[in-house]
Amino acid sequence: MGRQNRSFENSDFKTSDFDSSNTLGGRRDRLSGYCDRERGGEYEALKNRIGDRLIRAAERYIPGLSRHLEHAEYATPLSNEYWVNAVKGGSYGPEQTPDQMGPGRFPSLTAGIEGLFLVGAGTFGGGIMPCVASGVLAAERASRLLEG
Repeated sequence: MGRQNRSFENSDFKTSDFDSSNTLGGRRDRLSGYCDRERGGEYEALKNRIGDRLIRAAERYIPGLSRHLEHAEYATPLSNEYWVNAVKGGSYGPEQTPDQMGPGRFPSLTAGIEGLFLVGAGTFGGGIMPCVASGVLAAERASRLLEG
């Protein structure tokens, strides 16, 4: 039996579901600049509805997932803007444009202060693995510095 291709394209999600200006129904400006808990019940309910839909979608691939969750917390692009000052709420750090790559980042993991190492999406590039790699390399450099 062939593998069934069940992509999010065929699910009940649309790209606009994840665009903060669309998802928040034009309320983005009114809600911007506040931490999540200060945005009120309407925002919290919307955030939970979207998060619950994501978990249901994941259960198509991981049946019973929700039964194993002890806690779930959801974030929106507004959360990313407020808590980590992410450009337009993006979850992968600085914009992924040519002027933000290479010399536009901090590939040396340094900022000119001995013992201060930079890590995360602003160093090598956006995404999980570049962030992890920056942390591993910074830890190695810090260890060498401490060993003298």
